[in-house]
Amino acid sequence: MKLDASAYAQATGGTLVQQGPAGRLWTDSRKVGPGDWFLAIVGVRFDAHDFLEQLGRTGCAGVIAQRVPDGWPHGFIQVDDTLTALQDVARFIRSTFTGPVVGITGSAGKTTTRAMAALAIGELGPVHATVGNLNNHIGVPLTLLAT
Repeated sequence: MKLDASAYAQATGGTLVQQGPAGRLWTDSRKVGPGDWFLAIVGVRFDAHDFLEQLGRTGCAGVIAQRVPDGWPHGFIQVDDTLTALQDVARFIRSTFTGPVVGITGSAGKTTTRAMAALAIGELGPVHATVGNLNNHIGVPLTLLAT
């Protein structure tokens, strides 16, 4: 789903510092193309803010981040916590969907059951399902961003 700077700011509760056009949101800097947005996640062993300068040269439409390099010319939504912002954007995207949702729980066999269910339900129409094993506090939002 493509959102613009105002929508990303509203979804995250962040501060709209610099406007930017509508674009898809990515958390993997290698997937960001011209017109896309990037959300700079901070992890235990990495800080995606380190990639912002490079992204600024590749046509990135904007970023959701805690900070940007001096002179950043693209869209910028400033947030306190980028992981929370990721979850907030995913929550917003989920709130716009009105179709049925299938959830699969259990201690074993979820990935196989998910694949079989997606295949069967896919006979009735379009289906969006998790890829692999993305079923945690980061994976679920990433799945929703991919819609």
